Amino acid sequence: LVATQDSAATDANSLSHTFTMPITDFGTAKTVTLGRISNNSRIVSVLVEVNTPMTGYSGGIPSLEVGTQAEPSRFMSDYENDLESDGSYTTTPDFHYSGTTELEIKANLEHFDATSGEIKVTVTYV
Repeated sequence: LVATQDSAATDANSLSHTFTMPITDFGTAKTVTLGRISNNSRIVSVLVEVNTPMTGYSGGIPSLEVGTQAEPSRFMSDYENDLESDGSYTTTPDFHYSGTTELEIKANLEHFDATSGEIKVTVTYV
């Protein structure tokens, strides 16, 4: 079996971030830039792993969205994951980016001052 340059270019890449509570930043939400994708990239999947469920929060129910600045829930909306239960949650947005500049991929966590929890977000793209 011989790989061509085209087939080698389709190997998947990933961007990830782990949120660990408590978060000491100001406010009850935190947005991170997972990374950037370039023109002609395709987002294949978003995986949210709730390694430790969120507890000890007040003023709202924790939620997580993955998307862009313009569309914060473009790749995963808050109803597609449950931060209060152990588990893994996956979406397959099959989003093809064809812009002239790199696109920032962001994750926004509304933590409501949770005292414990660990959430890992991984975005896979080709």
